[in-house]
Amino acid sequence: MKEMIMKRLLLVISFLFLITNVPAQEESGSKFSADAGAELVSRYIWRGFEWGGNSPAIQPFFSICYNLSDYGILEFGAWGNYMFQGSFTENDFTLKYSLPTEKYGVFSLGLTDYLFPYLNVSINNFEGNGDGAHTLDVTLEYEGPEEFPFSLLFSQLAYNDYPDFKSFYTELGYSFTISEMTNKLFCGVALGPSDWNSVMTDKPELINLGYEITKGILVSEAYMAYASAAFIVNWHLKSSYLVFKLTI
Repeated sequence: MKEMIMKRLLLVISFLFLITNVPAQEESGSKFSADAGAELVSRYIWRGFEWGGNSPAIQPFFSICYNLSDYGILEFGAWGNYMFQGSFTENDFTLKYSLPTEKYGVFSLGLTDYLFPYLNVSINNFEGNGDGAHTLDVTLEYEGPEEFPFSLLFSQLAYNDYPDFKSFYTELGYSFTISEMTNKLFCGVALGPSDWNSVMTDKPELINLGYEITKGILVSEAYMAYASAAFIVNWHLKSSYLVFKLTI
């Protein structure tokens, strides 16, 4: 079984490098831009919790952006997760408005729709209280400039959370460079009972404490891939992970 998984991983990596080695074409002067790719992860860890079981996963994504000139950037994106073993699948759709500033960094407001096809809930089921197919997450993000390399995230499930759950999450990050590699320290805290955050207390819980190093890999003159390793600790659940990720 392990040998079969390794063969699948090698085939996926080879195929993804092949298809992404072709530079994308963009219309000169267009306000639209697009991107697509995939991440190969040794484990799917989201906010300090392992999703989908003990298996590697492939996570495809795409995004389309419209430049509003001095009024910011509007982005629509899709992201998915498919395990190499097991039936867990996830498809997310995000609408985000970002306002870059020259001195103060980037401010963003986003809305993400989480869907889990493996649960066999019809995609046109919009019920709430954890019964429907669509769970909405409202996020507020800040990304500091080079002189102030901090990031801040606030996240609140706004629709289809389970009754009496709050599902609030906030994360602080700090980025710096060592040996031409991006290093990031991050600390995520959950507040309120939440099945999504695996927290059943009313007090703040430290669920996502970690350190990540990302290295750029030059594939061609027009294309760069990225490999990263992260050590993540969920202090609340007393668990830890060392995760590898390849982004192409």
